[in-house]
Amino acid sequence: MPLRPGAGGGSSPPAINSSVSCAYLMRHYRIMPIDGALAELRAGGLRAPTACVTFDDGYLNNRTVALPVLQRLAVPATVYLATGLIGTPRRLWTTRLEWKFMNSPGPEWI
Repeated sequence: MPLRPGAGGGSSPPAINSSVSCAYLMRHYRIMPIDGALAELRAGGLRAPTACVTFDDGYLNNRTVALPVLQRLAVPATVYLATGLIGTPRRLWTTRLEWKFMNSPGPEWI
């Protein structure tokens, strides 16, 4: 369920992609909060095929796009934040790289 600046996956809006991804997980896995899955794993193993939904880096659209979908479907999720960037103008190196690719001219043969 990749969500980051400019990411929507083809022509579908990100919320539709998130809904489809969540629906797939719900059909094929038991979705658990990461703490619960880790506790169960430490206690002897997971009882069934299990998935934990996570988001890396805490992009704004994790909240504006994914959160409403997760709430509607009652899917727990964990968001990992790049806390060293909070309150600064700096960006993740992956975001800077993506911006460079999106804003540079392509090869002449394209």
